[in-house]
Amino acid sequence: MPKVRKPLTCHRVMLRMISTCPAVQWPPPKTPPAELRSAYTMNGKSTLKSDYRAQRYSGGKSLINSWSPEYIDGLIANRIGISVYHEVVDNYIIPIFDKYQADIDGQVGMVIGTEKPWVEAHLLATGAKQVVTLEYGRIESTDPRLTPVLASEIAALYLERGGVQVDFVVTYSSLEHSGLGRYGDALNPFGDMEAMA
Repeated sequence: MPKVRKPLTCHRVMLRMISTCPAVQWPPPKTPPAELRSAYTMNGKSTLKSDYRAQRYSGGKSLINSWSPEYIDGLIANRIGISVYHEVVDNYIIPIFDKYQADIDGQVGMVIGTEKPWVEAHLLATGAKQVVTLEYGRIESTDPRLTPVLASEIAALYLERGGVQVDFVVTYSSLEHSGLGRYGDALNPFGDMEAMA
């Protein structure tokens, strides 16, 4: 695949997040609009694959939207099989977090994207002091170790006072969805790069 570069500034990315979260169009189109097709296909260098999914969280609640200390402690106690994918993913993630335990222990981390707080539970089990979760949908947490925030809230904090300071960031199968509209986010061919920025 060819490299794609797009000049980004944090200020412009954050302004777009405030103005496009949640997206005004729902449901998202089944194919990219004609005016965005070239950007989504990198000027025809990539082909479109049809795999339509629509799960509107932005402007609403996330899939698992109530996180209590008891729920999180249950995930921590049963670390194998807690991911939304398959237990093979837990068996893959745990050794990686163990390898970087010195960088996680006692630190504040951010998880980008979640349907279930399985990554957060693994980070807490590895010693993270606090985990901030960035998501399109609203999550209520009564667990003081976990702070869920909306993308638009992070953007507002950035524009108001420079953002939220964290020591590390973790994401698993989330950035590549940004800009596709699946979760109620606005269509944006460069949404994955903006999410990373």
